[in-house]
Amino acid sequence: MPNRKSKRKRTAGAGGKVSPTVRDVGRMWLAEEKAELKASTVWRYSYLLECQIYPKLGDVRIRDLTQETVQEFTKEIKQTGRINGSAPLSDNYVSSIVGVLSDLQEYAVKKKMCQPFIFPVNKPGMKKTRHTILGVGKIRQLLICLNASQETAAAGITITLYAG
Repeated sequence: MPNRKSKRKRTAGAGGKVSPTVRDVGRMWLAEEKAELKASTVWRYSYLLECQIYPKLGDVRIRDLTQETVQEFTKEIKQTGRINGSAPLSDNYVSSIVGVLSDLQEYAVKKKMCQPFIFPVNKPGMKKTRHTILGVGKIRQLLICLNASQETAAAGITITLYAG
């Protein structure tokens, strides 16, 4: 049974060197970054690479990865990006995926594996949530109401207010 690498078409780039794939660059990039990242970040990047990026772009040569390819990929995963293809992904999640892909491309440029994109890749707009922060006076009023309440949820809210 032939191994996966033997099936890949090897094409030489400038200087006769074989151009690595997005998968190859992803593995090199993550191996180098691992020492500087928290374990949870390494896991998240690995997950995004394995589950979102590699299935669609893993066999694409890094030098053949264009801005248009990334934009098409972004549009596709935005619409049907769930692993089973059943539903769209949020703008924030798509932005995380494209961020990892952009980091790979920047790494490849730094290592002289490809040329940079002329224009930056457009990431979906991230929705900003506006949070209201309660002042000390409002928190005291809320605690008085919660202490007078007979509901069990009041205890949980009270603990949350004290714990932060």
